[in-house]
Amino acid sequence: MTEPMALTEGLIKKLRQQYQPHSTIELSFRGKDISIITDKEGNAMQLFIGKRKENGMVKGERYT
Repeated sequence: MTEPMALTEGLIKKLRQQYQPHSTIELSFRGKDISIITDKEGNAMQLFIGKRKENGMVKGERYT
């Protein structure tokens, strides 16, 4: 099993941004696909990072 990806300062900066409340934000970061799920205030609550599959789900690591 591989080690989880370390959260770099650049990724943490993206996670600190305010996004649309109660949303799933789909981005890419350094060649990886990421999905950020936000709370009612637009703060990042969950992060999925890896490779996006055809159904839109990201296969990889999950952070909360």
